[in-house]
Amino acid sequence: RATFDQQKATEKEILLTNKELADLSAKNEHHNWLLSSEAKINEVMRGEFTMDQLAENVISAICNLLNYPIGVFYLINRSQKTLRVRGAFAIHENLSDRAYHFGEGLAGQAALEKKTKIFTPVPDGYLKISSALGNVTPSCIICVPVLFEDTAIAVLEIGLTNEPLPNDIAFLELVAKDIGIAVNSMVAKVKLQELFEKTQQQAEELISQQEELRVTNEDLMHKTEELQASE
Repeated sequence: RATFDQQKATEKEILLTNKELADLSAKNEHHNWLLSSEAKINEVMRGEFTMDQLAENVISAICNLLNYPIGVFYLINRSQKTLRVRGAFAIHENLSDRAYHFGEGLAGQAALEKKTKIFTPVPDGYLKISSALGNVTPSCIICVPVLFEDTAIAVLEIGLTNEPLPNDIAFLELVAKDIGIAVNSMVAKVKLQELFEKTQQQAEELISQQEELRVTNEDLMHKTEELQASE
């Protein structure tokens, strides 16, 4: 009897050990996938881009990597607290005409709360997932705010035909931090370029004014000489 019980205990320990090993293997596999996938997203953010190109690269890479059918990248104007589409995946409509305010629509709500939002069922009138074979309404929407120093600077909005996997959400929230750094750098770069162009324009205007002043002074000197000569 004792031997039988010991055998059962040993088998239980073996089964437990196998389960632990399987769990550990699954965790390692997921961790490796996260790292390699994060590296792919970071790769598409390297280089010289405009803001629209950066947004297009990011949302396209995410949708292709996770096999998502449609997606939109909103850039936030922090002073006005508005969102505007700067990049899209598999959407052919022009979405850049309208600005959305914080709390307005699904993306605006995610920007306001600074939290990932999963919406299901999808509201009426939402964009269709389109193909040559027809159109279908997404059954689920994910909105992931992109933060930099706890400030929302962008939002990723993605439409799916099924509810997202927990691993997908973990991945989106992970890469959102990297995207935040890239977007903030791009915004700072654009502002610096605008400041440089403004300074250059002011310098050119100053040179032009100095040239006008020089011509005016020469004209005055010439008239003074003519007046002295006539006297």
